[in-house]
Amino acid sequence: MRSIPITGVLGVAVLVISATAWLVWGLPLQASTAYAAGGRTAIGLHLDGPWALITAGFLHRDIQHLLWNLLPGLPLLFLLERRYGRPFLITLTLAALTMGLLGGHLADGKTAVGFSPVLFAALGSLLSLPSRRLPPGLSWLIRVYAAFALIASFRMPEVDETSHVVGLLVGAGLGVVANHAERWVAPTLAVHLTVAAMAVPMIQGVERVSWTPPLQGLSLALPVDWRQPSPQAPSSRCASALDLCVEVDTRTTTRVVPLGRGLDGVAPTIFLEGADEAILEPDEAGHPCLQIRRGLYHQWVCVRSPPPLRQLAHKVLERWFLSPSFSRPGGLDAETDPLLAALEEHRLGRIVQARGLYRKAMMQRPHDAKVHFLFALLEADFGDRLQARTLARQAVHLDPLHPAGQALLRELKAP
Repeated sequence: MRSIPITGVLGVAVLVISATAWLVWGLPLQASTAYAAGGRTAIGLHLDGPWALITAGFLHRDIQHLLWNLLPGLPLLFLLERRYGRPFLITLTLAALTMGLLGGHLADGKTAVGFSPVLFAALGSLLSLPSRRLPPGLSWLIRVYAAFALIASFRMPEVDETSHVVGLLVGAGLGVVANHAERWVAPTLAVHLTVAAMAVPMIQGVERVSWTPPLQGLSLALPVDWRQPSPQAPSSRCASALDLCVEVDTRTTTRVVPLGRGLDGVAPTIFLEGADEAILEPDEAGHPCLQIRRGLYHQWVCVRSPPPLRQLAHKVLERWFLSPSFSRPGGLDAETDPLLAALEEHRLGRIVQARGLYRKAMMQRPHDAKVHFLFALLEADFGDRLQARTLARQAVHLDPLHPAGQALLRELKAP
């Protein structure tokens, strides 16, 4: 093992890991597949921990990206290994990856992969060496290449230029320390930098804001950078750098339809204050959802994503969206028709209030079969079946052709 250079091990690791990711997730890596393979994403660092600051460095978007980093990078790393030794190269690699990718995360929060922070750290370390310690002409070549690479970083689209600059500074700083201090000082400092960089995502919070979708009757605490995808989707909000969206949908039923344990009978139940029932169950497409029943209201809070992000969608739902606050889906005021107000209270499962409003509506509209029928539904589900049967008879008497009234009356007469 002593005869195998660490530079070669790093090169093989980058090749194998990048090629494996391409075989599994396709070429080139996209934002969603990059996360699944171990790339750096803002949400991933918050929910999965800081390990993506290391794993992202061994992934590359495509073959051109890989060659751009390895062809100049491996010779430079070999020179550093010859000059400073294995411990310096290993710790420099870790410090450059974690500090560089952390800097890019703090600057823009986009998805990123690539070994380039280490390439720039190698350039910085070699630039810190006096020219006489390098082969003739190499010092000038390194300076020209470093200037060209930095300029290209700011000119090329979809390049994490912050990680390049941070990597260059980390390499230059560690190179200066290695040139003027004892042999163990620079690797020790690099380890401290690595630990500090990995600690930042663990203590960094996510700023969140309250979001109330129109006419849905609940509010969620969203990350502040989630945005509405289009004017046609007012009940959706999407992450800024990933194909990941939370959607809210509210529907009503005419009768109470319990959620139970879901369609398959094994859905976990959740206690939510203000809700009659809540379960965790995927929708038909497999997206993770929180299903809520409040009286006759059924509400779905779903996190939608492509298949590679399905595991992340589950984490996002469970970490951020299992504690909604509730309000009325519809607006009521003192001048609202008592029947509409009663129906709203009925839908929300507020039985005492609904019963009083239905009685008020019956006094105002004694010959309206609809009032008697809706009141009968309330009593059938939540109250006295005998009273419900009486109300259903009155509804049928007022409107003998009312099919729903006839069906309800037959149901209530059944033993």
